[in-house]
Amino acid sequence: MPTQTRKKYERFIFKDYQLEGQKIKFFYTLSANHLPPLDFCECLELPPTVPPPNPQDQNLAKLLDACHKVLGLSYYKTYLPETIVASPVSPLDAVFWQELYSVGLGEFYFRNNLPLPQHLQFPTQTTQTTQAQRFEVGSIKTHMEPKIMVLMGGGKDSAVVCSIAKHVSNSCIGFSLGDNFWAAKTAESAGLPYIQVKRTLDPALFQLPDARNGHIPISACIAFVSTLVAYLLGCNYVIAGNERGADEGNVELAGTTINHQWSKGSHFEDLFQQWCRRNLGGGPSYFSLLRPLSEIHIAKLFAQLPDLHPAFSSCNGNFKLHPQGLNQRWCGRCAKCVFTALLLKPHLTDEAYRHIFLADFLENPQNQTTLLNLLGLGTMKPWDCVGTFMESKLCFTMLYQQQRLSGMAWEVAQTYPEACVSEDFRDQWQKHLTPTHQHFLPPTWLPQIYAYY
Repeated sequence: MPTQTRKKYERFIFKDYQLEGQKIKFFYTLSANHLPPLDFCECLELPPTVPPPNPQDQNLAKLLDACHKVLGLSYYKTYLPETIVASPVSPLDAVFWQELYSVGLGEFYFRNNLPLPQHLQFPTQTTQTTQAQRFEVGSIKTHMEPKIMVLMGGGKDSAVVCSIAKHVSNSCIGFSLGDNFWAAKTAESAGLPYIQVKRTLDPALFQLPDARNGHIPISACIAFVSTLVAYLLGCNYVIAGNERGADEGNVELAGTTINHQWSKGSHFEDLFQQWCRRNLGGGPSYFSLLRPLSEIHIAKLFAQLPDLHPAFSSCNGNFKLHPQGLNQRWCGRCAKCVFTALLLKPHLTDEAYRHIFLADFLENPQNQTTLLNLLGLGTMKPWDCVGTFMESKLCFTMLYQQQRLSGMAWEVAQTYPEACVSEDFRDQWQKHLTPTHQHFLPPTWLPQIYAYY
């Protein structure tokens, strides 16, 4: 739709939220002086095993207000009003929300040919507020072992996190925001109890023909909602499975790196941990267990978990088309499918590889453009949760040395010599199998985790 015909809403209003048993309803309004208001309601439904929120709990009030704000991304982006009307927050929190609504939406702005907003402001408090109520998770747990919530996406990363977390504690629980068949299957295969929070977007969101559409930082939504649920359950830790390569961006926009995986990156993890420390006065602690690792290292660990091989899928396109797609495990064409095949094949036998993928996506001529983009030889890095250019090139080089490239992939190797790492390959490969010390893991986890790595 041409820009001049799109409605212009001037204000985005965070109205309030309501607690109705296991349901939490968040209300939003887009308003303008010359247009009728647009009202939205989004609903989260907690499973029966999760205690309903106590509205008198100060920490819960902070978390609910934050969930209200982060879930508002889906509605704000429709018309991008210039004014935010919301309950005031501290100046530091305002900076956090402004970055989430600008750089966090960077892919959305870039792909809609829009500049990043420079003057977006969240209302700030004018008076000193009471310090967040201090609480220690250890005082509310009922056992000696830490209680751990593992964020489940249904892919290889959360499978590896499950395996490591179970070495630390017998009290682990899997979590997903929204229905996720493969997350539930991974948790079941790993022997973890599993819960999901149902998220219902307002149907009106899909009935706006002139609204803008695009990617939001969904992992930020998951971080806040999972921390809310972890607080209600008395968990000590909320553990994500985001690797160090998530920090590599896709493109530059006016001097700012635009990253599809922004809310999976270390910068967001740091910002979110700071928000929790400012507002919650204690746990649960959120961190990414796999931050020290490369995708190659994670793939090696996953290859050593054969019991979980039938219980994962990394096809994002599949989830969009077939939410219950047990028989549609791989589309075989999206960047995530091609990258996952490229990443895992060096660590698997041909038999194990075929058993997982049923076909070799690297042989398909229709995937050549995607493969070149993954290798850094195309137009740009795909807008998907894929590894770095170097990780892709190292795996491609390893397959070349293993003499396991065929079809299209073999032709790429012959046509593009630069697809392979020619210098210091073994050193680079070993470097990618060595954990980095740049992470946000709690110190108490380090001895056990580094032993497992």
